[in-house]
Amino acid sequence: MGPLRRHTTARIGLARTGASLATVPVLAARMAHAQARDAVHASLDRAQLANTLSGLDVPIIQVNAAAPDRQTYLLKPDLGRSVDKPSADILDDTFHDQLNRPDLVVVVTDGLSARAAQDHAAPVLEILFNVLRSQGWHLGPVVLARHGRVAIAAHAHTGTFRCHPQR
Repeated sequence: MGPLRRHTTARIGLARTGASLATVPVLAARMAHAQARDAVHASLDRAQLANTLSGLDVPIIQVNAAAPDRQTYLLKPDLGRSVDKPSADILDDTFHDQLNRPDLVVVVTDGLSARAAQDHAAPVLEILFNVLRSQGWHLGPVVLARHGRVAIAAHAHTGTFRCHPQR
């Protein structure tokens, strides 16, 4: 093993057989690629995640980004920055009271790895909410957004939810 391989998980200094890579690193790269493709195409199971998050003692709101399905989201990821019209109405109704605004609203979205959100949202939020509650924070709902991107959360912070016009 070369000296750089001790300091990184990157695929550098791989074993070679003649002019080609050895079989093991080739198969490992193909497996990693297949797993990445599966992760990108997987969908968030919002019902299961909502059930898991129900123990956090905050409301759970389910919304949709403007992308109507996973394939459209992957082809036009900009649609993940805004919510569809019914979701904008739900969010506007939820956050209409300017005097009783929460200190924190968490948005969980599938983005490019639904599996990451599915596996890690609940344990991370449980720890976060316990710490924040102990410090007196007023926690808002957890918003589960299908086919969303990070920018979709900006609307929860400002209280204005950008809706992508239906075409």
